[in-house]
Amino acid sequence: MNDSAKVVVALLAGLAAGVVIGVLFAPDKGAETRDKLNESMKNLGDSIKDRLASEFAHLTKADKG
Repeated sequence: MNDSAKVVVALLAGLAAGVVIGVLFAPDKGAETRDKLNESMKNLGDSIKDRLASEFAHLTKADKG
């Protein structure tokens, strides 16, 4: 595993830990917390998709060049 992959894995692990801690200590009601968590997960999925597309484009460009 290269350094950038390790960084991505570490960031995702940290994010997951933060989400779990946030849910455990959330002052909001259950439905509100679930809505916020759902929105956060959608945003995370979009960020991961964008990052993977960027890395794939970079690798494809490097392979051709």
